[in-house]
Amino acid sequence: MNLNCLSLFASAGVAETYFSVHGVSVKVASELLQERVDIYKHLYPKVKMFQGDITDEKNFKNITKV
Repeated sequence: MNLNCLSLFASAGVAETYFSVHGVSVKVASELLQERVDIYKHLYPKVKMFQGDITDEKNFKNITKV
C-alpha cells in the first residue's frame, strides 16, 4: 500500500515516525509554532512544510496548492 498524505497540526512529526514503514508518505505538513517547524524540517527534510495559521486564507491556499 502506498499513500500520500497531508499532516495538519504536525508538531515535531512524532506521529509520522512509522508512517513510511506502513507505506504512507507525508508530502505536505503544517504547524503553527516556528520551533516545531524547525524540528520537523530537520527530521523530515523532503516534506514541504508550512508555518502559520491554516485558517488564514493565504496559508490555506499555499497548503492546498501543493
